[in-house]
Amino acid sequence: MTKTTNPPRQRQKRSIVVKDIIFDHACVQPTHCLANGLFRPIKRGLRAETALDITHSYKTYAFRWQHPTESLCIKDQRVFLAVLYLASVPGRTFCAGADCPDEKMQEARNALDLKLGAQNAACLIIATTARELANVLGLGISGPALSRILESLKRLAGVTFSIAAAGTDNAVWQSQMFSVVNVDSKNILIGISPTLSKPLGDKKTEKTYIDMKEQRALTTDAAQRLHVWLSAWLRPTEGRSIHLDLLVKHVWGDTGTGNTLYTRRDTLKQALNELNDKTVWGCKYDQASQTAFIQRTKLGQQAAEAKSA
Repeated sequence: MTKTTNPPRQRQKRSIVVKDIIFDHACVQPTHCLANGLFRPIKRGLRAETALDITHSYKTYAFRWQHPTESLCIKDQRVFLAVLYLASVPGRTFCAGADCPDEKMQEARNALDLKLGAQNAACLIIATTARELANVLGLGISGPALSRILESLKRLAGVTFSIAAAGTDNAVWQSQMFSVVNVDSKNILIGISPTLSKPLGDKKTEKTYIDMKEQRALTTDAAQRLHVWLSAWLRPTEGRSIHLDLLVKHVWGDTGTGNTLYTRRDTLKQALNELNDKTVWGCKYDQASQTAFIQRTKLGQQAAEAKSA
């Protein structure tokens, strides 16, 4: 009698799939993707010229982001997404309520400065390092790169987020967007505002998934910002047309005039080509009407394989 044995099984690379979504995605509350001017391309040396004060209407509310001294650039957006990508991985976060017994976790929660309706809200906290965030972003590990990540985290933690009833300035909800607490010389705790935490833990809460593989493939600030905005604007397989100048506003926060507008239009056309060439987004620009038709294919691995085939 001959004994047969099954050949050894090759271990497949493990990925986490939820309804066709492969978790190389950051899960983001949609208004943080759609708000014009929250994250925008900024020329080197011009960051400190204007403080951040952005308002975005959402249903019957006005969402507002403020920083007293600095605006947020696309490098800050990348770090923002890297944090939420890590927080999207099951088992990575700790939920901290008002009665959290862990001293360091409570410190991270307190640093979010929860006020008004947010005072008793739970938030998520993640333990990480600048090196891990650099790996998520596809950056080489170097002292300057890690320093820039920590600088971005500091800026993000300096942003105050508030919610008011539309048409009023009376906030009913307020917190910092992030908080950062040093555990030791390398490890940090990042507190995530309750508004950003909720989509990560509640299946029914509205959310946007940002494909981090595509973010890493894109090399220009305009393309990276456009990719985030489009991810919240279009549903999978949906296609829509939009005027180029509207896209300019969504990328830079305002349209601009004269040479500024001309340069932004040209940069945006290049960004559309970059998205079309490097991602699963189809972008077609019509010069006569100055409109772009943009179609989003299905989220997940199947879409990437379909376009690369």
